[in-house]
Amino acid sequence: MWSEMLGILVAAVQQREVAGMIEDPRVTREHLVRTLLGIGGDRLSVQAQNLVRLLAEKDRLAVLPEMRQIYEEMRAEAERTVEAEVVSAQPLTAEQQQRIIDMLRVRLQREIDLRVRTDQSLLGGAVIHAGDLVIDGSARGQLARLAATLGQV
Repeated sequence: MWSEMLGILVAAVQQREVAGMIEDPRVTREHLVRTLLGIGGDRLSVQAQNLVRLLAEKDRLAVLPEMRQIYEEMRAEAERTVEAEVVSAQPLTAEQQQRIIDMLRVRLQREIDLRVRTDQSLLGGAVIHAGDLVIDGSARGQLARLAATLGQV
């Protein structure tokens, strides 16, 4: 629930017009609050509306993106989840995705929220990012490591 509401507010403050209003000293805090609450509409709880008012009062609306990032990190830690991304040269099957999830779950001792995308420039293989962990099994990565090794000889 908070993830969604913070996402709405972050998207709002990152709009060019709203970001300009936040930076403009001529725009009143009340106008900023009305604008953001209008964008959020009934998707914002009373608590989220109060957060908007408090941040506006303290002239801190611009920190919403960082607040969301910290909130998501803390939520993931509390839920013992890790967001992982797999970038592969070719689309992955459901079975391949499940094997990656299972491997990461064992290695990281956390539940895995997997996002998958393709990038043909990898030539082959895949690159996995999960928190601080990076596993580069791409052909491009292997060629780069080979070139670095040959450069040391």
